[in-house]
Amino acid sequence: MIPLLPIAISLATKFVPSLINKLIGPKAGEVAERVVGIATSVTGLADPEKSHDKIMADPNLQLEFEKATMDLQLALYQEDTRRLETINETMQSESKSTSLAQRTWRPFNGFLFGITLFCDYFIAQIVFMVLKAKYTGFLFAWEHIPPSVYMLWAGVLGVAAGTRGWEKVSAEKSKNGKLNMEELVKVFGQGIIGK
Repeated sequence: MIPLLPIAISLATKFVPSLINKLIGPKAGEVAERVVGIATSVTGLADPEKSHDKIMADPNLQLEFEKATMDLQLALYQEDTRRLETINETMQSESKSTSLAQRTWRPFNGFLFGITLFCDYFIAQIVFMVLKAKYTGFLFAWEHIPPSVYMLWAGVLGVAAGTRGWEKVSAEKSKNGKLNMEELVKVFGQGIIGK
């Protein structure tokens, strides 16, 4: 619900600054709904704008709003922690793999990605300026690597963890002949990914 976003941002900016990064991310609409829902429940008003104005004017409601958002903040932090734990487990299992290619592909690509960025935005600029200063007739214009290439590369580094997870789901399914929802949660929730 995009219309709720400005109201949620206004409330978060003044009373709960730690939520601002969640209000500009991929789940901004969902978080905005929850923030505005807290505001309407604190004020007892159904209209989000009137709730916003009432909270802004009343220090007691401001304190209640801050207290009420603590559970939301905790839930969002726990969600981030679970996501990072899964990524961490996958990367640790890759580092312990017996396959040299599987063990080294992510560090190699990450290292190469950093070198490419450094060369593209620093070294190449210096070389270009030196050549342009030394050769007045130098007509070459430096073009950076397109951002879409960087985005694709960074995406591949991250997406590989997900595809390995689906490989593990398929392996679990082939062992049991079927995969119910409990097993799926077990596979993703308890770190079977990458093992």
